[in-house]
Amino acid sequence: AQAALRPASRLSHATNKPYATGAARTPSTGTIPVTGTRVTTDGSLSNAGEIDISGTATLNHALAPNGGVVNSNVIEVKAGGSLTLDSSSDITGSGQIIVDAADPANNLGVGQLTLTTATIDGGDVENSGTIALTGSGANLIEHGKLANLAGAHLTVSGSNNNFTSETVSNASTGTIIVTGTLATTDGPLSHAGQTDIRGTATPNHALAPHRGVVTSNAIAATAGGPPTPASRPSNTGSGPILGRVADPPVR
Repeated sequence: AQAALRPASRLSHATNKPYATGAARTPSTGTIPVTGTRVTTDGSLSNAGEIDISGTATLNHALAPNGGVVNSNVIEVKAGGSLTLDSSSDITGSGQIIVDAADPANNLGVGQLTLTTATIDGGDVENSGTIALTGSGANLIEHGKLANLAGAHLTVSGSNNNFTSETVSNASTGTIIVTGTLATTDGPLSHAGQTDIRGTATPNHALAPHRGVVTSNAIAATAGGPPTPASRPSNTGSGPILGRVADPPVR
């Protein structure tokens, strides 16, 4: 049976009512399913168990250290589910954030994680669905690992996005599209998929062997021009980093 939670345990209900300031905890063997629509504001959550999001969840202004989410186990955005981190919301801790692929057998689309002025600090992010970095505020993913797995999409349309001390990998059928602005600092990129830069990408202090770019496929710039390094990036793989190429045809 699910252990009793503090008042913000309303997160586990499949209703559409928001909740405001509060604190919730999941024990190490507990699971919170989010199957409806849930908006949280100015609250905090300490997760040592598992949070499964198959509905729609939005985190507003949940800012560390007094608010936000401390995740030491698993937050999973299931097929058909979505999680939005909005208005200076934070997820910290050593746990995993998993974004699932589509489930065609049950007519469910990909899981979706959206950052709009938000921070993910630490832990592993494993994307098999869609991650979107949007908005004009700062989005920061740092001090962990971000894996864009087979078939996954990572889109960067916001104007202030940063990967700091983050180990980023893009699988052979993964796609990264930058139409906004993205800066990476002190983190390596292992790239085997498709990266299309239509905005501005700046690798800072991306030097081999520990922080450079290892690419076995092309990193191409279309409308925006080539990546602009603040310090020369080291590409130690076989794939090229291309300058401006022709815009892809409109389908």
